[in-house]
Amino acid sequence: MATYEDYFSGDIITNDNSRSAKDMSFAMFLARKGLTPGAIAVVLREADYNKGKVLKEKYLQRTIGKAVEKSGEHSIAAPSIVSLSGEGASPSFSTTLSPRLYSYSELKDVEFPEPELIQTGIKALDGYLNGGLALKEVSLFIAAQETGKSTIASFIGAQAVRQGYNTLHLFYEDELSSVKNRYDSHLQGQGWTAEAYLLDATEYPATLRDIESQIQSLKPGMVIIDYFARIPPMKGSKEGRFEIKDTLMYICNLARKYNTHILIADHITIEDEGKNPSYRMEFHRVSEAKMYKLMVTAVVVGMMKDRVDMNKLWITGLKQKRKASRMFTSIAVDWNTGKFI
Repeated sequence: MATYEDYFSGDIITNDNSRSAKDMSFAMFLARKGLTPGAIAVVLREADYNKGKVLKEKYLQRTIGKAVEKSGEHSIAAPSIVSLSGEGASPSFSTTLSPRLYSYSELKDVEFPEPELIQTGIKALDGYLNGGLALKEVSLFIAAQETGKSTIASFIGAQAVRQGYNTLHLFYEDELSSVKNRYDSHLQGQGWTAEAYLLDATEYPATLRDIESQIQSLKPGMVIIDYFARIPPMKGSKEGRFEIKDTLMYICNLARKYNTHILIADHITIEDEGKNPSYRMEFHRVSEAKMYKLMVTAVVVGMMKDRVDMNKLWITGLKQKRKASRMFTSIAVDWNTGKFI
């Protein structure tokens, strides 16, 4: 590990040689080099002058945030991002969202346009969604592990590209080769005008600000986050029910601000009675924290594999803000190609 002195001679940035000043200087230097806040935090913890010291999360967030602002650089590299055409992207740092007040008088004569929709390519799902997933909205796809959330997310992401929307696919646990292979089944050899970007957050978990900077840069119509529980907490503390709600609200604001659809995959324990292959999905043990997700997001879809036919996936619509309806149906899937019918 390089030392502070390897990068700086004296106190050239802060005019102060205290430990906190060294942290600030080091963070500014690393921000200019394009490291993410998460990566900078790792370097600061391992710096020679911090050996044996515990750096609290709040201190790191405050120091790194100020360092990024002071560095004079309004761009910061997020975790490794790969374009399927081989082209990279340089994201820009975002500003804080703030609430806006409207009066009825200024709105009463306004006719809001119908939402712009991206078809999922799955007939039953598009029917339930009145045509597809809407820009400016957030959808949550929940299921037990190994159900096919990543597979269906990649399929929907590829459908967005085929319709002319850039797709930003962020993954925390998959191998890059696995994600790329899923898109191969749907896009390879085709002359699409849009692009799929794969954001590899396996080594350096992408924060919400990393995600926002990439959205701001790439202007995708579809953003996929796989999966929600791996997003670092906003406040650097243990994830609780209110932290989850705050994170979802931040993501919802990103969808509205940047005119994109954000599809989030997440785990949930789904139980059934096991009495019939065509069972209903019973979400009896959904935690209160999970319920906050259902309150905030526009669309929630539950998924479960059939007990008998593994090429059949049962899906249920728990919530759809644009239409007061419920869905419970099965869809066919070819697991070899990742295609849904």
